[in-house]
Amino acid sequence: MSIHNIIMKNMNNDGRLPQGFSLETIGKDKKGEEIKYAAGMMDGTAIYHSVNLLNPGDPNKAANEIAILLIKYFEDNDKRHTKEIEDILAKNSTISIVDGLAEIMWETLMNIDNPDEWTNTANLWTDATLDLITKSESMDFVKIGITMLGVVGFDCFDRSAEILFNMAAYDGLTVYALSAFSRLVNVCSRLNPEQPIKYNEIVFEIAQRVDGWGRVHAAERLEPETDEIRRWLLTRCCTDGFLSMYLALNCAEKADMISVLKQETVDDELFQGITAIFEGLIEADMVPGGGLNSYEQGKEALKLYVRHAKDRPEHESDRVTDLLLALSAKEMQESEENDCGAH
Repeated sequence: MSIHNIIMKNMNNDGRLPQGFSLETIGKDKKGEEIKYAAGMMDGTAIYHSVNLLNPGDPNKAANEIAILLIKYFEDNDKRHTKEIEDILAKNSTISIVDGLAEIMWETLMNIDNPDEWTNTANLWTDATLDLITKSESMDFVKIGITMLGVVGFDCFDRSAEILFNMAAYDGLTVYALSAFSRLVNVCSRLNPEQPIKYNEIVFEIAQRVDGWGRVHAAERLEPETDEIRRWLLTRCCTDGFLSMYLALNCAEKADMISVLKQETVDDELFQGITAIFEGLIEADMVPGGGLNSYEQGKEALKLYVRHAKDRPEHESDRVTDLLLALSAKEMQESEENDCGAH
């Protein structure tokens, strides 16, 4: 069964996949059962911890080589070309080459001067792209197909958008769908400036459909344009998923958490969400640029949070106490490090 069909088979009526759903297998245990890692984990850690973690090769060179082979494959459907692409991807992670690949393929298409040739090429690429997405059993080729849909899908935006929304529901493909949507929206808005497509609304819709790495990528791209988005960032973004350490700083800054904490009262949903954000900020010390110390208003926000915490009912005290103890220990450690530095 193709990856697309597996995703569609497991998707519920709300366009969501089961929490923890993964197609990314490491191997098998002693009982012969598959061992899987979180969907999107490899790409996510490569992006947030080391851009070269999965890419020992030259991504620009690889993108050019794959573009040449992909065009040949689109023209003659010869599986030898896909085997050559697989050989290149064995030395270069897909996430490292897709942006470059999209640019090369777009420039190649736009440099065709003959209108008939352009139309024929665009139609050929579109059909082949849809086949890559819907029929492939290779995750890498689905990622390439999604990337290509961002290049050629503007001529049938509604159909392209439906496919991208479905693929975006899988955390391992969300970042690719978001990038493809960005390209499509940009092109479609230029072609029809009187009816611009709102990319931020698309990102928000996707962010609410995913729980893991997909939400991390979506939240990073999400702009806090409305009260609904800002409240979601504070109340739901860090509480529904399991990667709050990658989400917390974005939530605090984009949703203007400090202003909410300055209010006289904070409702229970907001308080629980803000607690989750602080927990994520503490955990985020291991993420470059993402910890509590990176939050410019962190100390002020902490003092305001403590004021609100004192007013909470007893049944919430354990979680709040644990968080405050962790924050106090962190401040004490920083103070000791500063004292040592001064001496």
